[in-house]
Amino acid sequence: MPITVQALRQLSNLDRQQIQRLHSLASHDEHCTELSIGSHDYVYVARFNDKIIASIVCTVDEERSNHVTLHHLMLHPANHNRGVIEFLLHQIRLDGQTNGIDQYSSTDPDLSAYLVGQIDHMD
Repeated sequence: MPITVQALRQLSNLDRQQIQRLHSLASHDEHCTELSIGSHDYVYVARFNDKIIASIVCTVDEERSNHVTLHHLMLHPANHNRGVIEFLLHQIRLDGQTNGIDQYSSTDPDLSAYLVGQIDHMD
């Protein structure tokens, strides 16, 4: 099965469980054990065989609607160096173009490197 990407405004119980499990495996951010989704948030998830293998939270800036902050990147350890993060960022960029978003930032140092290399320079 191919990897699919979805932008979620709300998380089902199963999505929450899978993201929490992903967090425990990836252990990037100890503050992400209970992910809450605000009114300006989207959670982009990559699924393989109906299981979430990666996720990124996108928060649309209330004052600058063309700006998104990406945070809480989680990737299943078995999927490192397989292009999953790049695939997620590509879909975020495509959706952003449709919605007038052209500025991206991150509070996550690991994700900042991807932003510079992927979103800012994607054509």
